[in-house]
Amino acid sequence: MSRSTGKAEEWIVNINQQKIQPPVKLDTRLLQLPDRQGNNKTVIYVEILRSIMVHASAGRYYQRVGSTKQEMKP
Repeated sequence: MSRSTGKAEEWIVNINQQKIQPPVKLDTRLLQLPDRQGNNKTVIYVEILRSIMVHASAGRYYQRVGSTKQEMKP
């Protein structure tokens, strides 16, 4: 694992803890995947586990609609 990969993973976890209320349950993994030339590159796999909670970001609530996010109205 490179230093930048470790920092990126730490950044993801910190964003989750500081900017999302309540924080979502994350499962992060470092994977080695080949690029087009066959050289292994480290990627961060992030899985956000299903939750029964509603989570706020920047004081607003959003829902996923296809590949977009839409603000939830009261």
